[in-house]
Amino acid sequence: MFLFNRYSGADLSILFRDACFEPVRMIQEAKFFRPVGVNQFGKTVYTPCSQNDPGAVAKTLSDFTSSEIQLPPVTMVNPVFTFVPDHLLRMIS
Repeated sequence: MFLFNRYSGADLSILFRDACFEPVRMIQEAKFFRPVGVNQFGKTVYTPCSQNDPGAVAKTLSDFTSSEIQLPPVTMVNPVFTFVPDHLLRMIS
């Protein structure tokens, strides 16, 4: 991965650990959610989205129970990996 070749193993550990918490931050800060399925209790499950996404509803995390929320996946396409956030650069520089 040439994108990370100038960082040490410790730097990458910090970066990836922080990236794993990004979905939690997204849910905490989200103002809109969209339905993505049904859970084992027959309740609709939601994930954070933008205001313009089809099916988006204005809600916050406190409007849901834990079984009604689906964390967004952490992938290389996820915005957290398309750039290194400033707060991480300060931590690993």
